[in-house]
Amino acid sequence: MLYARAKRLLDVLAIIVTLPLTIPLAVLTAAYIYARDGGPVLFVQHRRGFAGRVFRMYKFRTMYSGTGGGSTMNGDKRIIPGGWFLRKCRLDELPQLYNVFVGDMSLIGPRPVAEYVARSSVKYEEKYALRNLVLPGITGWAQVTSGYAETTEEEIEKLAYDLYYVKHLSFDLDLQILFKTVKTVLFGTGAR
Repeated sequence: MLYARAKRLLDVLAIIVTLPLTIPLAVLTAAYIYARDGGPVLFVQHRRGFAGRVFRMYKFRTMYSGTGGGSTMNGDKRIIPGGWFLRKCRLDELPQLYNVFVGDMSLIGPRPVAEYVARSSVKYEEKYALRNLVLPGITGWAQVTSGYAETTEEEIEKLAYDLYYVKHLSFDLDLQILFKTVKTVLFGTGAR
């Protein structure tokens, strides 16, 4: 319980300390997207967070403006040139640091899913709602362990990892997730 309370302070401190790196990267990413496909450069989606509360999550847009959302597949024609690189390096996730700063998310926790995914997953498996017992994260145990889910069935398979995280929330586990995330970003494993 003590770590769960300290985690919020650690999140805010980490954001403040990394601002000299993240702000230039965010500006360059936004400029690239604008140069390739105009505005808006942000993609905003309603996601389900702590205690089932819906919030607006921000990402850099990597698909052509006006294309439909949904899961992406390898070779997806909706992705702008260079968009795969932004996704692989997780640069599209930089705006979520704002979500962390305002308390909608944490740096580490179960990845928040789109509201329509949450609804269908809870219908399929009621225990899916238990992942909302902690703040959602930019990265999490399910992301570094099982990768990306395209279907409701795959989302439910990832649930075991999210519930493991909720049950074993600790500084040690968060450090392990952090190191695995860095490995994913550097080597592209699990990226899509």
